[in-house]
Amino acid sequence: MTYTIKLFFKKIIKAFGLRMTHNEKKLLKLERDFKSLNHKRLNKKILFTHSFSIYGPSYIHDKLMAYSLSIRGYDIYATFCDGIQDIECNVYGGVWQGKQNFKNNCNYCQKQSEELWSFLDNKRIFKYSQYLTQEDILKIDSILNEIPYDGWSCFIYDDWDFGLMAENILVNNYVVADYKLIKNHEELGRSHLKNLLLCKLACEKIITEISPDRIISNDSFYGMWKIWELLAKKHSIPFYSHWSGTRFGGWTYAYNDAAMNLNFYKSWKNYSKVSLTNNEINRVEKWLEERTLGKDMIIDTASLQSFKNENVDFSNLDKSKPTALLSANVCWDLAALNKEIFYKSMMDWIIDTINWFKDHSEYQLIVKSHPAESFPGIPQTKETVISRIKKEFSELPLNIFILSPKAKITFYDLIPLSTIGLVHTSTVGLEMASRGIPVISIGRSHYRGYGFTFDPESRDEYFNLLKDILKGNKKIELEKIKDLSFKFIKLNFFHYYSVNGLMEFKEGSGDDIKIKINNIQDLYRGKNKNFDYVLECIEKGTGILNKDKWIGES
Repeated sequence: MTYTIKLFFKKIIKAFGLRMTHNEKKLLKLERDFKSLNHKRLNKKILFTHSFSIYGPSYIHDKLMAYSLSIRGYDIYATFCDGIQDIECNVYGGVWQGKQNFKNNCNYCQKQSEELWSFLDNKRIFKYSQYLTQEDILKIDSILNEIPYDGWSCFIYDDWDFGLMAENILVNNYVVADYKLIKNHEELGRSHLKNLLLCKLACEKIITEISPDRIISNDSFYGMWKIWELLAKKHSIPFYSHWSGTRFGGWTYAYNDAAMNLNFYKSWKNYSKVSLTNNEINRVEKWLEERTLGKDMIIDTASLQSFKNENVDFSNLDKSKPTALLSANVCWDLAALNKEIFYKSMMDWIIDTINWFKDHSEYQLIVKSHPAESFPGIPQTKETVISRIKKEFSELPLNIFILSPKAKITFYDLIPLSTIGLVHTSTVGLEMASRGIPVISIGRSHYRGYGFTFDPESRDEYFNLLKDILKGNKKIELEKIKDLSFKFIKLNFFHYYSVNGLMEFKEGSGDDIKIKINNIQDLYRGKNKNFDYVLECIEKGTGILNKDKWIGES
């Protein structure tokens, strides 16, 4: 049975309400109600890029946001990749349902996109393949043939770093930091590079044809969505990206940036001047306490206890010695990628730090691997912190302790043992600062430069800072650090991660989604303050976080 026939029968099934989930019935009713509306038109166009529609919350979010903007008078257009990519892509690849099933996965992704935009007529749906000719494909093949072996990862085209974009997709797909650890990495890297070049060509033609006034996208850190951000900036079109937050029903939004870059600088100067009330302080303290229980995290750490079964031997730990706690990221995760400042990678920083402590036995170092490296709910990390350390050191001195991701101990158990925190970009650095512990931020963490961490710009500055703090020679304003970190937590987790009122769900799985919109009138202006704020920013073409204005607390 062809895909078109399958889609036809699925529509018939939906029309009669057969074998439908509660959410499907609710979405069908909302679509019928939406189609019955007569709303004013502003002659303004909003283009939705390829949605991450295989993920339930993203599917629902984009559909409801499109309804809301259409009700406000905007003409909605949508576009998606309809199978122009090969071997694997941003959505499917590697250990995340890899190339063995790519054709079926690609068809499923297309099906989800078709269903997502079912309320639009075909004239407002733009598929990538319609904008690529055989001549285009041959041109890109010719470009690729000119790239020497292993040259794909540093390939620049139209002043854009396509090589880095392809590398980021590849390492994330195969959960490693070094793409050369991946079998057939040359073939795969070139395939991703070709995919991105094809997407760029198609997307630019689509923008030229539609001339949208706004572009809305899935989070634009990675390649095929990053292309839309770059194209929007090139054509001076206000661009908005979004992604689901860590809180129930929470969502993040950004203007001319990737939402998960978590860039708060425009608001921070004025926001940080406002004193916290006692109620606000209590709310942050409650959030910190809940974190120790594994709440409000992408991976529920409380659920990890059953698989964390390795005992930790601290019999040689000297509690009288100053001790540094180094908290590692997952090397392939978005939070760690491209965040280096003066080290080539997070792993290089960890190795260099261990070498320093080998030469300074008067201090102790605890290196804590991220539990997600071995979390059974996601693919196992191939290049782990411990595997890299074992490659570099045959043995370690007694003042250095390396904890596996399966260690029966949490970051919170280690805080009382710590004199200082060392982080690449891990959120635990923010939490340590809020508990009055000095923190050195090595990478471009989203909280670096906000006044409550020490932020060296060179290797020498890093080790001088580390030594001064361990020796007690560095003046540290703990009250200022705690105050600023509390304000940052509030801005980060109660404003930027906004509960928009569209749905509730468990982040990370998208399971048990509860759509909170009961009828189309719930999407009207004035029904949802925080969601209205985001939509009004899109309407005006302004930032979500501004100098004097930011999304309300939720």
